[in-house]
Amino acid sequence: VLVNKFIYRFQLPERFEVIVFEPPLETGHHEDFIKRVIGLPGETVEVKDGKVYIDGEVLIEDYIQEEPNYSFGPVVVPANSLFVMGDNRNRSFDSHLWSGWLSLDKVKGKAFYTYWPLDRMGVMK
Repeated sequence: VLVNKFIYRFQLPERFEVIVFEPPLETGHHEDFIKRVIGLPGETVEVKDGKVYIDGEVLIEDYIQEEPNYSFGPVVVPANSLFVMGDNRNRSFDSHLWSGWLSLDKVKGKAFYTYWPLDRMGVMK
């Protein structure tokens, strides 16, 4: 994966962007994570009935592998934080399993291009 490490010096991450970040200490992991931005500061995130809701509205997600088979929230994303989730919702170690928040200062960059495996090479969606 190619990562733009400069973009977030000029703008904040946006919903649906795939980001690379240093995982929160409580995860016990030390290698970078890659997840999709779902909730932004001040928004309410909830997972129920196989759907993700942002401020009570269903999030349209054509990129996930399968609908989540769990419930979570509702929770409000704090200032200077993000709520991130993996596209493989039911097998992803993401915000719904740790404290829920990714501090903006842990974001390293935006993933924008996949070059391996070769049959999946291209711009990330």
